[in-house]
Amino acid sequence: MKIAIKKIDLEYSANAVSKALTNKLEGKMGVITLYAENDALNVATGNGEIVISSNVQAEVVESGKVNVAGKLFCEAIKKIADEEIEMYLDKELYIRCSDGFVKIPALDGSIDWTDYKQPTSTSEIKLAISELKNIVKRSIAFCSTDDSRPLLKGVNIKTVGDVLTAVALDGYRLAKSETKITASNKDINVIVPASALNCICSILGNDGDIALQVSDKDKLLQVKTKDTTFTAVLLQGEFVSYDRIIPTNFTTQVKVPKKEMLSALERASMFGDMYSVADFEIAPDSVEIKSKGASGEAYSKVKATADGKDLEIAFNAKYFIGVLKLLAGDTVEMSFNKQNEPTIIKETGATFLLLPIRRN
Repeated sequence: MKIAIKKIDLEYSANAVSKALTNKLEGKMGVITLYAENDALNVATGNGEIVISSNVQAEVVESGKVNVAGKLFCEAIKKIADEEIEMYLDKELYIRCSDGFVKIPALDGSIDWTDYKQPTSTSEIKLAISELKNIVKRSIAFCSTDDSRPLLKGVNIKTVGDVLTAVALDGYRLAKSETKITASNKDINVIVPASALNCICSILGNDGDIALQVSDKDKLLQVKTKDTTFTAVLLQGEFVSYDRIIPTNFTTQVKVPKKEMLSALERASMFGDMYSVADFEIAPDSVEIKSKGASGEAYSKVKATADGKDLEIAFNAKYFIGVLKLLAGDTVEMSFNKQNEPTIIKETGATFLLLPIRRN
């Protein structure tokens, strides 16, 4: 392999695929495959959940393929300041610039991320990039990190007609978001790893539409931009029947200004116990929020409009803060039942569920 390539273009591709690199070089993980052919260099890597492949224009003097340690390769490219560089393989990979070179080892040639399986028989939906980023932002924080519950480490993405629904839950919280899609050739119902969605959104721009291609046969989801292809391995299994978890009837409904509510909860999170417990006392015209710990205590009274029964209930303050920061409006609409039953926070296009903390 021997090529000439602009440093800025190579760095762009290296940065794109670096989102899927693992920190440790183990087996296939942490390896970047470089494949030079015709007038392009393909840079690719994966981590078991997602494969990223990026094409960049190059002058290919001699075609070829090589594997290198991903983190080392990306760092080497950053350190080279030339507008154009030369790369060639001579047992090891040389990256040469005008005032010197970097030489890094070539690794096991049997690994080939550029030849990763492509999805077949795909369903395709299109939606605005901004909408995809919005539903991912509202979802991934609610995914579980517990390896014993692998399906909850993903987001359930389902389409019916022109509506896409994304749901994530971790056993204590649930987020459900809905948005319109611009085109679809078939409804989908898949579970996408949260890490894969986060990775995809980190490289997308903010304008235009994006197509999600799903292959039920290959259990893959693929997203393509002009130069880069993301292929995610879908989680397999039946997602939780979340509709039966979300209550629809309530005994107490409350509206409060978001700014004041957020400020009160942030103070409460300073002094709660290890779970940042905040105690709520709901009255017809206010919500009192209290917390107390070894280092101090906090008290706030937020003006509110409440319908229904007075209520005392407790929450993890940090979980509640996380929901409030995702809301677009200035008013928080909360719906409650008993002390040990789920609470709903809702706005147009989004529903959040929080389980209260049991008090003895």
